[in-house]
Amino acid sequence: MTVGLGRLVRPLAPMLPPPLQRMLRVAGKGAIVSPAPPRGCFRAEGETRLRVVLLSGCVQPALAPDINAATIRILNRFGVDVIIPEAAGCCGALSHHLGEVEAGKAQAAANIAAWRAAATQYGPIDHIVTNISGCGSHIGDYGDLFADDPNCARDATETAASSIDIADLLARLPLERREATLPALNVAYHAPCSLQHGQQRKGAAETLLQEMGFSVLLPRESHVCCGAAGSYTLLQPELSDRLRARKQEHLRALTPDVIATGNVGCQTHLADGLHLPVLHIVQLLDWASGGPRPPELARPPANQPMHEKGPQA
Repeated sequence: MTVGLGRLVRPLAPMLPPPLQRMLRVAGKGAIVSPAPPRGCFRAEGETRLRVVLLSGCVQPALAPDINAATIRILNRFGVDVIIPEAAGCCGALSHHLGEVEAGKAQAAANIAAWRAAATQYGPIDHIVTNISGCGSHIGDYGDLFADDPNCARDATETAASSIDIADLLARLPLERREATLPALNVAYHAPCSLQHGQQRKGAAETLLQEMGFSVLLPRESHVCCGAAGSYTLLQPELSDRLRARKQEHLRALTPDVIATGNVGCQTHLADGLHLPVLHIVQLLDWASGGPRPPELARPPANQPMHEKGPQA
């Protein structure tokens, strides 16, 4: 709905304040190719290895619903039940970053309650899974956020301890490549700040992509922010644009077929003006392990053809 509304009001963009103009530009970049997955329990194929809750997110279902769909498919394929509770919502990060601490805490408390209720309804939950690294960073801080709240401190600490990024969870599963005609794609990987700095998680995404048959390229200054930085793209547009231009220059220098990242904010921000497909890592991993080819890769890239290759030993 967010993306569709953005397209309807785009003719009014010149009359809107600059921050709202930028929001419309981002909304227009969303490639809606399927509806967001419904909420509920998505059962594993075959024997259940794990049962997890997936944070649906508040922006991602509107801008890039295929990310959650791919996440559910690949987890189900390799033995994981996935639950998206009806009552769960925004992680609270944006409110917290904007100084609306109590509003952010209310959102976090609602999630904690919804996830604990899911355990009562479906059985013990092994992990809270995030495929949005900015949200994952914030959920990891839930324990500190409620440290002085005797009614919520214990549950918040347990929730934070059980949270895991999708790349780290997939690294623990017996993934196997099932797409025999996977093109020889060069994938430039952008590591989100919230993952490599906020969560101190490095290497899992790159390793997974390589193991599943992709050639992974890392840009110069890979530790530097792309400029999305949560609300910075709206509140600090000049700084945000400079950082994005710098990151895009380093990514283009690699002459990749596709850019991959682990955060929808980075994904939509980098896609603006890059003229290369920008995907979440889980969309590529789902494809390589038997899922559908991402529609953004339906045609060979303009800079070089996709050469088919057979299965690797």
